[in-house]
Amino acid sequence: MKKTLSPGINRVRSEMKVSAINEFPLPLEEARINASVILCSGFFAQVVMLIKLTGLLSFPFSMIPLPVLLCTVSAGFFAGQMKMVIQKTPLKRTCLGFIITATGLLLLLTVNNRLDGLALLPGLALSGIGQGIVLSAVLRKGEQTKPVWYSRGVMIGALITATALTMTSCLLLQSGFTSHEGYPYAFALLMDLSLFGAIYVRMIERENA
Repeated sequence: MKKTLSPGINRVRSEMKVSAINEFPLPLEEARINASVILCSGFFAQVVMLIKLTGLLSFPFSMIPLPVLLCTVSAGFFAGQMKMVIQKTPLKRTCLGFIITATGLLLLLTVNNRLDGLALLPGLALSGIGQGIVLSAVLRKGEQTKPVWYSRGVMIGALITATALTMTSCLLLQSGFTSHEGYPYAFALLMDLSLFGAIYVRMIERENA
């Protein structure tokens, strides 16, 4: 009798284990989706600002910003998969990534005083690593319980709208000043956006702890 029941018990235990792994409470799933929108809008706005900024840099410094940002985002993504980081909950990793991103953007505020490629490196590196960690946290494998309002069309529309609004706001802030004087204000807006993302996911996690 014991040998007959053993496979069935093991199968039930396996199904329960898979269910526990895939279970992600709805409020936390909503926070994950919203965090991904904040991440994408901030990242693409930063890319646009860096493209404009490279026009003010001399060669070869003009070739530095975008490759450094993309490389550090990749590095941050893989860092987010490390054992010491992945042991944290997804929202804690998201919060950590947003804080690191905000720190990097704070360093980029110094471009008003030192407009050269080397001065941008610390801020670019930190912001890229932070965005990579957020990206690794918001990407989840498997089927998750989605909010009632969620659909692929709604998600695409939200990403496009949020990105367009963030880009437009940054461009308006930057263009309101002459030469490079407006860039710190644009980066400050992106820093505030990252801090908002960190505070938002932290509040949601505490409320659902």
